[in-house]
Amino acid sequence: MPVIVREMRGWMLVGWLIVLAGPLVAAEPSPAQQAKPVAEAKAAGSVSEITLTEERLVETAKATGMSSAALRLTLDYIRKYKPLTAWELVSSPKAAPRQLRVRLVEIFYQARQLAEIKDADRRAQRELYLTIEAQAEQAAVRYRKAAEIDRPQIEKQLKDILDKLFDMRIADERAQLEQARKDLAEKETAAEQRAKNKERIVDRELTRMLGITESLAW
Repeated sequence: MPVIVREMRGWMLVGWLIVLAGPLVAAEPSPAQQAKPVAEAKAAGSVSEITLTEERLVETAKATGMSSAALRLTLDYIRKYKPLTAWELVSSPKAAPRQLRVRLVEIFYQARQLAEIKDADRRAQRELYLTIEAQAEQAAVRYRKAAEIDRPQIEKQLKDILDKLFDMRIADERAQLEQARKDLAEKETAAEQRAKNKERIVDRELTRMLGITESLAW
């Protein structure tokens, strides 16, 4: 069954923030201190912007107490599905260290959800959705940066991508409804069977609660 982005429940997110964000309330380096390693590396011309972005993300992730395995999972997810989000996070003047750390934990949660999908078809569908969603974000950026004459073509490309994403979401919702119907039918069958065996079930529970030993056990 295909899986699309679902609403994350608040208490689950809070739980992950508590476990992973760790020292969110600890003393933070100033924006100047945060930017110093990146600025020095960029001035030296030794690394690309992507590398600089990842270096900033790594520094921030370490401040959360995130394990090496969690960091690898998060960075791999960002490279594949959230490259623009990552760059915007570290390049924005408003990218305060605390906000960046919280966002990294959120992305880790999304990456972990993907990694925990065992069914190959479901996982492939989820990965496809995320890939197309990333294409939509990239098209939107191209549109904002494009010359006026090029915008209609990019707008059409973006609309086509959004049409595809919408169709995938509808297909997922229908699949979920179908699965829910099957689950409900199984529960109804089980309830009917229990109702038919009421006397037997009640007698067995009575025997257990009274501590009666079955003398005729094999």
